[in-house]
Amino acid sequence: MCIHHVQIFQCPSPGNPSGGRAGGRTHTVRSNILCSDNFACPDSQLETRTSQYDHFCPSCTGEAPSVPRGSPQSEQWQRDVNEDAAWAHSFVGNFARSAILWTRTAFPAADVDMREVSEVWYRSLFLERRCKEKDHGAGKCRCEANGPLGYMHNAAAAARRHLTDQAAEKFDQDPRWQDGVSRQVLTDCHMAVSGMCREQNLFFKGGVSRQPLFSAKFTLKRMDSVNDTVDYYLKLVQGLILDDVKNKGTVWTHAHSLQEQGAQKRSSLVRWLAEILAYDNGIGDGRFGVALERLGWIIVPPEFRNTSGIDSLEMLAEIVSSIIQNQTPSRTFYGCLGSLRQFFASKREEWHVALTKYKGRKMIFESNVDLLDSGDVWPTPQAWGKCPICHEGFWDPPNTEPRSGYRETPAGVHMSDGGEPPVLVRDCRHYVGRNCLFNAWVRDPRLAHENPKCPEPGCKGELTFLYYQLHEVSRGFDIRMKPPGVL
Repeated sequence: MCIHHVQIFQCPSPGNPSGGRAGGRTHTVRSNILCSDNFACPDSQLETRTSQYDHFCPSCTGEAPSVPRGSPQSEQWQRDVNEDAAWAHSFVGNFARSAILWTRTAFPAADVDMREVSEVWYRSLFLERRCKEKDHGAGKCRCEANGPLGYMHNAAAAARRHLTDQAAEKFDQDPRWQDGVSRQVLTDCHMAVSGMCREQNLFFKGGVSRQPLFSAKFTLKRMDSVNDTVDYYLKLVQGLILDDVKNKGTVWTHAHSLQEQGAQKRSSLVRWLAEILAYDNGIGDGRFGVALERLGWIIVPPEFRNTSGIDSLEMLAEIVSSIIQNQTPSRTFYGCLGSLRQFFASKREEWHVALTKYKGRKMIFESNVDLLDSGDVWPTPQAWGKCPICHEGFWDPPNTEPRSGYRETPAGVHMSDGGEPPVLVRDCRHYVGRNCLFNAWVRDPRLAHENPKCPEPGCKGELTFLYYQLHEVSRGFDIRMKPPGVL
């Protein structure tokens, strides 16, 4: 985890059912947003993001926490800048180690030694694909961060896992590493790293991101920083080489051309890796800038700079400089960058499909219930009774443990001062908990085969398929609960 997210919502109360600061309740949700790194960050390196909203929290409404409802009214970021160097050394070091594996996959080399394979390849093959929350075995993890829509929890982590899966496929097809000795070294490495993770408790805590930071505006802003950084270092390299020529009193030589070409190759690498980091919603812009500076530094030829101090990053820079390509050096990773963008585009399309269906079902919910409004005349809280789904009284503080129905509190939520508000089913005039009914009518996977019904015992009220047909015809898409995932 890299960000401790504190979300403050303005929620309803019996005295003010429509919410708001005057007479409403303040509900706070605390969660840890996972970054794409292999391990959890120490507490001292966490960033803190505090967001203020003017709408109800997910526990009051039942709406999917992973679907942003709007930008915060205000937001504050805090981090200990004295920890930036230690954080960057760990984060960029692990990232560069995995990038060596991806680079070797894209540009196979015959001179790879077993030490690199065992210390870099095998380690990354395990760490990039392991369950970072529960230590589930390969292929057995069912954590939400590894689910069909896990991309939206951290697009960078999904991209890193995707690139590692591709590397694993090619690795399995390479006869050099399929003999008994190599396979045993792979097994031993994975057992050692897995044991280390368990012994040191290197797991993410506090759940996956529930309010994705990812957005087109967010990533475009970061990509502008990437372009500026790469351009700056390329111009710096040109100036350094020209100064070297002038100081030595010589003419431009082939050695200077090789220095320039190496810098262009490494700039292509930096653009590729930085595009992955631009999608990491587990790091704030400040930390993104720190990581970008570390990556940009390797564009400068080694003879003109101090070492970055990150061994895997220096190793990666050396590998990339030695790549022999027939194309322009600055386009060395052009194909990798294109494939990465295609991956992001396909995942965005999956998310768009799921989100469109969700919003369609949400519209049906809103058109068939009456929400509480402070200006309306409603019965007293005693007359409302209990929710027919979770069998708990309206406005009662929910438990942190799952209840019999849908009404459960997301991890990290603090709601000691008030609970679920009721809504009125428009056709049959029954009161139902808003959280529970929203889950039953909008988010329940059984909706793929059943029509939503009023949960009041003995009530035969039901939303017929006609509601779905009208919405689907008017919008031109199916809104039933179907793959790729459930919001």
